[in-house]
Amino acid sequence: MDTIEKIHKGIEHVEQRLIQKVRSASSRDEIRLCDLSSELEWLITWSIKLEDLENRMWCDGVTDLQLFLLDKHSLNLKGNAFIGPEIDTNILYKCSLEGQISFSKTYEIITSYSFTVNLNGKIYKIQKTA
Repeated sequence: MDTIEKIHKGIEHVEQRLIQKVRSASSRDEIRLCDLSSELEWLITWSIKLEDLENRMWCDGVTDLQLFLLDKHSLNLKGNAFIGPEIDTNILYKCSLEGQISFSKTYEIITSYSFTVNLNGKIYKIQKTA
């Protein structure tokens, strides 16, 4: 399996964990921000690797997460992500994070998402379209 395949497998795995968190939250009418922050951290980590395979970045956390329901199956989010180069894990930059996630009516799959991470003017687009 080549590097890009591994990255895509990682993204799929995180998407599955993310939808499990949302599905369990939908039955309780609450989404635990710490659960969502952790899954977003991993989704960002895997996704930004596709931007530059030579100079890989990673996400060390998502903080100050705010959720805004658009409808029963979509939400907007805002927060901060800490991004840094994999070659030096002591370097981290606080970046703005904004985006939207949409789910199927049964909460079985994530139908789409689109996030923007702004790293000092370098924009990372993380997305899945239906």
